[in-house]
Amino acid sequence: MLVARGSLAELDTQLRIAENLRFLQDAGPLLDDMEDLRITLGSLIKVQRMRIES
Repeated sequence: MLVARGSLAELDTQLRIAENLRFLQDAGPLLDDMEDLRITLGSLIKVQRMRIES
């Protein structure tokens, strides 16, 4: 799951680059969706860590 977090960060970077280079007009909605995924992924990682520690 930590790989997924890194991949999400990489996608964030690529979207911002694409927007800066004007390959993408508005990355805002995609970045918002990715923030939701980041939060969901963080919660999933937390739950899995708690299960391992129990």
